[in-house]
Amino acid sequence: LLLHHNQPPKGAADADAAEKQAAARKTAFLKAAQTGALIEARQLAAHHPSLLAARSTTKGYTAMHYAAMAGALPVLDWLAQQGLSPDVMSAPADGSEPSTPLQVAQQYSREAAATRLRVLSEAQAFLAGATGVGVDDAERLCAAARAGSTAAVSVLLRRHPELAQSDAIARPSGALIAAARGGHVGVLRELLEHGAAEVRPADGEPTALHAALATGSGDAANLLVQLENARGPLDVGHDSAPPLLPAS
Repeated sequence: LLLHHNQPPKGAADADAAEKQAAARKTAFLKAAQTGALIEARQLAAHHPSLLAARSTTKGYTAMHYAAMAGALPVLDWLAQQGLSPDVMSAPADGSEPSTPLQVAQQYSREAAATRLRVLSEAQAFLAGATGVGVDDAERLCAAARAGSTAAVSVLLRRHPELAQSDAIARPSGALIAAARGGHVGVLRELLEHGAAEVRPADGEPTALHAALATGSGDAANLLVQLENARGPLDVGHDSAPPLLPAS
């Protein structure tokens, strides 16, 4: 029997191979984020969820940092949906100053990514407080509309665009009416751009324009009047469009 003293035990060899495979997967995942390869990143994370916590060896960058570096907006959105914080700090191995994904985006002049990261950060802060047993994204959308959180509404609609086209959106307690009543023009624009204009209230229930007029929300009413004029006859019980209100 010949003994090969220069070969490691089988268990150690297997562990070394597994470690190399894990390192290769981490590199592939971070590279996918850096190159905006969303499909590849999703596939890797689906098989190895721990990759979402991966960091580079030297700078301690997360996938969020690399997506910010690349200006890869779809990857940023997806990472946020997976629970990664847009404000996560890097962890440099050399003890240098850590940085956020926003700072990385600014360093590489990725203005669109910087803007998206600000929105994601604001939305995350709002949605963190809109939690509870039985609270779903439809209810969070209504809460965000009432509060005038355009960022939270934007993030929720990118995640679930169908919410803007549900019958619930135009109910008296729905997000569209809440935004109109509160004069939240930014929220209204997000809802309308995602198809809320196609949803009509039930007979006898107020329209978004009615809600804006009732509370004197001039900017919101003007936006809705302009939309209705572009679409055709108003559905607010008038034969013609009401005069534009002074901006509030």
